[in-house]
Amino acid sequence: MKQSFFEKNLTAKIADHIASATPGLQLQVFAQGRKVCDLSIGETYAYYDLASLTKVIFTTQAMMQAFEEKKWNLDSKIKEFLPWFQSEAVRVVDVLTHASGLPWWYPFFEKLDLKTSRLNRWTETARMIREMKLDGGKHSVYSDVGFILLGHVLESFYDKPVLDIWQNLKQEVYARSTLEFHPENVAPYKQSYYAPTERCQWRHKTIQGEVHDDNTWALGG
Repeated sequence: MKQSFFEKNLTAKIADHIASATPGLQLQVFAQGRKVCDLSIGETYAYYDLASLTKVIFTTQAMMQAFEEKKWNLDSKIKEFLPWFQSEAVRVVDVLTHASGLPWWYPFFEKLDLKTSRLNRWTETARMIREMKLDGGKHSVYSDVGFILLGHVLESFYDKPVLDIWQNLKQEVYARSTLEFHPENVAPYKQSYYAPTERCQWRHKTIQGEVHDDNTWALGG
């Protein structure tokens, strides 16, 4: 795609300011399905880790689809779908709006036995969540734990593993994209194609082609 005059000028201006913040930057802007801006500045890569955006790209989209399929409603309680959940009052919508009372984060990666299967580790997160103390949902607290819980809810809706639910959603919503998960943290392409994220102290290597988020990595990518 040939750069427009606007893009060339914007690229030059950004390049003068990002050197101290990041080695490279890529920006694409779409309007009505058409790409109207495509910038590539500095050291860039074909693929980037979007781990935290999984909540928006996958979980929220899948929950919206399930809502349209009438698998839940605004009054539905988590316990209707996950009998093991400790609260009778917490609704699905409370978890989606980060008002469930669950903690914002939990070090699953420190507690899980990484030698067991991906399925066993995922199942173990349910036990850990069940034992967590809720704060009564008095405050809205952005919660990774809540969205892990929604992964279990989705499996209850469809009686399928979350990875299969993602594959179905990708075909329907993201068929033209290069979005993908890396099961077992195995990248399908050469490592050099992926942007490195950091030098991880506990994995003892530079993270590249593997998910950056510790809990996601421990759960199998």
